[in-house]
Amino acid sequence: MERTIIMKTVRTQQKKECISDTKAKNQPTAKDKHDVSPTKGQVSKNTQRKKINPDSLKQAKLLAEKAIQENKIFTIQGYYPYIRSGLRSRGWLEKNFHKSQHDYVDDPEGLCDLTSRLLRHQDPNFVWVPTYNSLDSRLLKNDDIIVNHYSKSMFTTKVGLCLNLRNLHWFADADLNSFFPRCYRLGAKEENQAFIEDFRLTAASKPLVASVPVQVIKTALKACKQYLNTSEHEDIDWKPGSTHAITEDEWKEFLDGYYQAIHKNIIINEAENYVSRCQDMLQKLKAVKPQLDIDGERNIWIVKPGASSRGRGITCVDCLEEALTFVDCDSLSINDDKLVVQKYIEKPLLIYGTKFDIRQWFVVTNWNPLTIWYYEECYLRFSSQPFSLKNLHSSIHLCNNAVQKNYEISRSRHPQLPKENMWFKNQFQDYLQMTGATNAWKEIIEPGMKAAIIHTMRCSQDVEEGRKNSFQIYGADFMFDEDFQPWLIEINANPDMSLSTSVTSRLVNRVQEDILRLILDRKQDADAYVGAFELIYRQPVIKIPLYERKQLLVKGSEIKKPLQTSPLMTDEKNQTFKESIAKGERNLCLLHRAKTTATWRGIKEGRETSPSKKVERLILPTIKQGLEKRKEGVNQYQLPKLCAREKTIRRKDPARAKNEAFDNKKLPSIDSGQLQVIGRLAKIQQPLTRSLCKGTHSLASPYQMFTGGKK
Repeated sequence: MERTIIMKTVRTQQKKECISDTKAKNQPTAKDKHDVSPTKGQVSKNTQRKKINPDSLKQAKLLAEKAIQENKIFTIQGYYPYIRSGLRSRGWLEKNFHKSQHDYVDDPEGLCDLTSRLLRHQDPNFVWVPTYNSLDSRLLKNDDIIVNHYSKSMFTTKVGLCLNLRNLHWFADADLNSFFPRCYRLGAKEENQAFIEDFRLTAASKPLVASVPVQVIKTALKACKQYLNTSEHEDIDWKPGSTHAITEDEWKEFLDGYYQAIHKNIIINEAENYVSRCQDMLQKLKAVKPQLDIDGERNIWIVKPGASSRGRGITCVDCLEEALTFVDCDSLSINDDKLVVQKYIEKPLLIYGTKFDIRQWFVVTNWNPLTIWYYEECYLRFSSQPFSLKNLHSSIHLCNNAVQKNYEISRSRHPQLPKENMWFKNQFQDYLQMTGATNAWKEIIEPGMKAAIIHTMRCSQDVEEGRKNSFQIYGADFMFDEDFQPWLIEINANPDMSLSTSVTSRLVNRVQEDILRLILDRKQDADAYVGAFELIYRQPVIKIPLYERKQLLVKGSEIKKPLQTSPLMTDEKNQTFKESIAKGERNLCLLHRAKTTATWRGIKEGRETSPSKKVERLILPTIKQGLEKRKEGVNQYQLPKLCAREKTIRRKDPARAKNEAFDNKKLPSIDSGQLQVIGRLAKIQQPLTRSLCKGTHSLASPYQMFTGGKK
């Protein structure tokens, strides 16, 4: 202990001396103060520059020209030493956008700095950035540039993963409830209500019936029976307000009794009378609820921010009212729909009584065809405290390294667990073999993780924007139940690549080197060695029809009403029509289409009709016959002329002027969709063969009226 304190004191003193020396070196001299730049008029900070070696400059020029010809220019943002060293070993040169203290650690001669300056006007051919938002949009337009990110993936957020996996039944014959815990969006009203119903049903289906009040047991049995009837579609015939439904007051009474029984261990003597009935009900529920085994006893749920990472803002709750308060107190979460609640696995697989999860890497190199590479190495992350459901603190239930590094390891934790809270995969396999589960990894754990990754990517394929020469490494987090079944918790778009422990230091080095083998070496040689990556899924190419957006034009034309010949009216209706014209009742529809059509069909078929329905069948002359008779001086019919302009119809018959049948009225033009009568209306001597057109502002179309007689 004393030695550690002494070493820290020595290092602190050395650091202070280095800082003082640096400040002394940077102090401007009298000569520097008077050395003013002739262009900017400012004091020069340092007039002494490092001289460039001509041989180094010549070598840098040769390397830069070769890199430009071979398209081997890369740029990296962030501290990725293994990516940088791997690219340089392959003959790539770096173009630095943001120079940092890590960039030229292994470049004492400054050759990399010179080549970076010479390549400042060249676009890189390989880009590695920590996040997609760090990418320059201009670089993304060039498909020849290799980029380590796709556009923002929906499945890398809690909300997106919850929504995408609900479409699994469209892509695969698999059950979502077999690998993804139930999840709801608290901000959505319908899903909020679904969560409330799920919480109540989960509380009702608890196996511990010996410590539950009698009325609570009855309500629980009723709720479980109702759920079974719903799953078998027997609730279709139930009427609203029937005795089958459980009221809100009954649910409130049930939850109060449930909390007393589970949280306070209140025992009711009469509960043993319902043990057999409850056991039978649980057996029936197992057939329809795949997640019944992970529900546990305390009904614990996890409330998560929809788009955060590293365990930030995650809270475990075992009370319905407490879960709903997150929505009531945060209006932004409701509007933006950024809160999800997910069922907690209350019966997890433990190692020496401590909870753990697995971080599994995989790479997507193409979205069409969908190509997934699974990394055979992974690592375990442990909690710093022994597992317990009575305490919902994050140090017990969240295994993220970003969370656990803030807590000290509990003294009650098993001594065989690592102090760094991490294990390699082979250490976990040795533990499984020691406990008798020799084939659990190969037969259950690894196949289950691969299947969950494939199902998730297939559900997200349609909503992801693929880009040529892009790839991305993802980090999937899995938990396991007591039967070694893997459960997908979340997928990270930017998995941690820091060298935080001895485990991550070794694995991060390997995975970054293997990524370069997969992306660069395999591009040159299809049979190249790709390290620990395994191709687990490659979809056949989906042909998408090509189209040009400029040709997407919809053209249309005005729909014109065709000229139709209607059946003739009876004498009675003709007389009524004359009287209506005289009275100015021009808007009456004197023909009833259904009745007239039926009568007309009867005449055509030769059937006799009643005297009240008989009509005269007149044959209208065709236009050709009319022209022939007009040449002979006979005017069989007269059609009014048409005009697109609006004109006035004036009264010329004094006798008819008294009836005010025709005034100086302006009729709509043809442009309005209705025709106009022009000219002098002749005295009606023959029965009208057309009815008035529909509307309230004009007479019928001239082609809808037929008059006979002389002028």
